[in-house]
Parts: sequence; structure tokens; C-alpha cells
Amino acid sequence: MIRVRSPALAATCIALGACANAESDLPATPAAKPTLAEDSAMPHDRTVPAPLLEQVLQDAQERTGLSRSQLEITSTERVTWNDGALGCPQPDRMYTQALVPGYRIRVRASDQTLDYHAAESGRFVLCTAQALKNTHFG
Repeated sequence: MIRVRSPALAATCIALGACANAESDLPATPAAKPTLAEDSAMPHDRTVPAPLLEQVLQDAQERTGLSRSQLEITSTERVTWNDGALGCPQPDRMYTQALVPGYRIRVRASDQTLDYHAAESGRFVLCTAQALKNTHFG
């Protein structure tokens, strides 16, 4: 048995142990190889998982009222977001202060472009100009 002489060190070890044992919805190990989008008309980052693209298109369809055939993924790119806000912070919200690997997905819907920011975990947000305008630093 290891004997810890510092109460602060002991508290830190206990806290870290609790975090390590916390339940998570994420798999213990990431998938070895993500499902690739198979849209040959999309010459972009093909590492965006197809289920994530489907969820984004479903969200775009619900928001715009357009049919799926009227939506087009115009670009996808792999990014690392600075924090859990995924590059689109909202007022009065707190976010994880850690780098978050993910994607930027742009969808053309008629005469507008929807800018989706996503995490590898599958969580995504529609990042609007209004949301960015509400960002306050200072």
C-alpha cells in the first residue's frame, strides 16, 4: 500500500480516480476506422462518419423545410476546436476547456449555407452569424 503524506496530493489522487471511473457514453476505445462518406460528388475530407453526415442533413432538412434532394454538402473538413463550444460559443454557457477533435460541415440549402460544427463524438451545432455575434470576450 502506498502511503501519501500530503492531504492535497491525496485529495487530487482521489479526484482523478473518480474521474477515471466515471461512466461515459463513449466507447472505451475509439473505432479503429470511421465509416467513410461515399458521396463521389464530394471531393472533401472523407473521414467524416456517414452517420454524422446523415444527422446533419436531417437537421438541415428540419430547419429549412427543404427536401433532402434540395440539400448539398458543399464542404467538409477535419478541425480541432479550441474547446467544447465547437467554435460557436453561446452566452451564459460553460464548455469543456480542452481541445476537441471534430469537423466543419457546410450544407447548401437553396440560397443559404448552413455551417455545422461537430465533435468526433457525434455532437454538432449549427453555427450561425447571430451565435457568433453573441460571443463576448473580456
